[in-house]
Amino acid sequence: MSDLSLVNRGLAVGIPLSGKPTVPEWGISLAVQGWPINTAVNWLTIKGKEVAQARTDIVKETLKHGVRYLWFIDEDVAVPHFAISKLMYVLRNRQMEDPKVMIVGGIYCTKTDPIAYPIVFKGNNTGPHWEWSIGDVFECDGIGAGCMLIDTEIFKELEEPWFKTVDEVYDDMAIFLPGAAPAILKNQGNEDSYFCLKVRQTGFKILAHGGVLCPHWNARTGVAYVLPMDSYPVTSVKKDIRDLAEATYSELLPDEKAEEMISQGA
Repeated sequence: MSDLSLVNRGLAVGIPLSGKPTVPEWGISLAVQGWPINTAVNWLTIKGKEVAQARTDIVKETLKHGVRYLWFIDEDVAVPHFAISKLMYVLRNRQMEDPKVMIVGGIYCTKTDPIAYPIVFKGNNTGPHWEWSIGDVFECDGIGAGCMLIDTEIFKELEEPWFKTVDEVYDDMAIFLPGAAPAILKNQGNEDSYFCLKVRQTGFKILAHGGVLCPHWNARTGVAYVLPMDSYPVTSVKKDIRDLAEATYSELLPDEKAEEMISQGA
């Protein structure tokens, strides 16, 4: 755990680190982040622990110091410079309308070829959710934790474990969530899927922010995975918003890489 004193308010940024290399664009994305005004920002990093345990330890440290909001960022997810401002704005304002809203996440894609799938879900075993447009904010059943803002009050309502690698709960997942298909969860889920299932099972709500789109980097190959430019979330919006998406990717990717991905729809 990073040895920093937390301020008893504001925001904690939690980063589970595996110890693997990261790309320069990831560090730059944090350096240029536009933080909400009048907000204390606290950094928590854990290196070398299994990711579910690392997330759990970060949550406990955040709760110990009474920090209300926790923003998880993964070491391979580059967040746009406006990410936390947009996520915090949506979470705080939606909570005034509906106190059951506890989480909002940016959207990033799987590191898969030939198609990168958005890691956002509606329904169990129904595949990735495509029926949204860039800029939309919508309720979902699950979303990746690599760019996830959480109101830590939720952890006072949930029993531990909050995060658990799905392979470890293969046999008891169907008990935890009646009607779930353990085989699918074993093959495709992970610790953030477990957390989202638990949140939804307890009656709280998760939002996905289609205006916070994050390249998902493979540091070994130098490839960043983003929404295909011919996918419905992109093609369903007006040209000026598509231009904004392209500008966002161009900001986070090397010029030649952004141009290649935009032209190829990768």
